[in-house]
Amino acid sequence: MENIFMPTELEHMEVIFTVASPLIEGLGVMILGEHTHGNGGLPTIRIYLMRNNNETDIYEIEKELEAFSFLTLHSALEFVKSFPHMSALDLILAMNSLESV
Repeated sequence: MENIFMPTELEHMEVIFTVASPLIEGLGVMILGEHTHGNGGLPTIRIYLMRNNNETDIYEIEKELEAFSFLTLHSALEFVKSFPHMSALDLILAMNSLESV
């Protein structure tokens, strides 16, 4: 997943992880990090759905799926590390947590 269009309003965030869907051709997920370098605010991980534009062969962000705030950078990076291996149940529970993850 090399060709990704990044909107200017997201350029201040760090691209942490991208992955193409193994089940649906042309879909992917991009994880962006915000406040991951001690620049104020809680570390935040944002997950975006991307779709490949067949005409340009460039992945474009379709929408933000979820955002997670963490108390520490370590816990944010551990979440990203575990993300590709999470079960649907783990992800649903994380998405519906009443506290910061």
